[in-house]
Amino acid sequence: MKIQRLKSGFPLSEYAPTWNFPVGHGAWDDTVKIDKIREWLLIKEEQILNDYPSDNDHGTGLGYESVTSRAGQYNLFDFKTELPELDDLLKFLRLSYLEFIEQDLSTIRACSLVCWFNVIKDNKAITKHSHGSETSAYLSGNMHLDNYHTKTMYSPPFEARDFNGFDNIKGGITIFPSCLPHYTDVYRGSTPRVSIAFDIWLDHAITPELKEGFAFYPFINNEVYAELTDETSTKE
Repeated sequence: MKIQRLKSGFPLSEYAPTWNFPVGHGAWDDTVKIDKIREWLLIKEEQILNDYPSDNDHGTGLGYESVTSRAGQYNLFDFKTELPELDDLLKFLRLSYLEFIEQDLSTIRACSLVCWFNVIKDNKAITKHSHGSETSAYLSGNMHLDNYHTKTMYSPPFEARDFNGFDNIKGGITIFPSCLPHYTDVYRGSTPRVSIAFDIWLDHAITPELKEGFAFYPFINNEVYAELTDETSTKE
């Protein structure tokens, strides 16, 4: 995991806005498992569309008929019994989070995950949006399941220009603060562009109302952390 910081220039007055956002990049190199997950998601799309009502597209511009408009109503990892590779993906996401926190010199938190997937067809794009700017906002991320000729751009608040985009590569994962606006350029392709997206929520910030509205999955707690660090130290 490498972190790139999106930073404002030095303020010339006490009223000038400033920002300093960490954006972490890593990659999962198990292409066989990535392919299996991608194929399974394309099959699963129809069931998600049928089983869950359209809510909203969460500012992505993908519309109410998209699988994205069902985000939060289910959790991708509730389907682990259907596809064993999802267990491997979950482990990779957890390790990526720990690596991000370590690289950013931050603090590991007890947290839960909301995870969904996106399917983008030819000539479509994800419009600028953020995943949350409330006092409870924490971290979000995305992961791409093939090499796409698209980029994801990040736009810090108050900044008129956009930063150079990050290529959407197979297995590539990006972790960033949930309040950071982002979007993609237009996808051109004969096969759907499939990505996984997620929000990480601090456990102490999850209210009963949020539990009713979102499908949370345990992400990092004492037991999970001990298991992950145990495996890492054993390999070393």
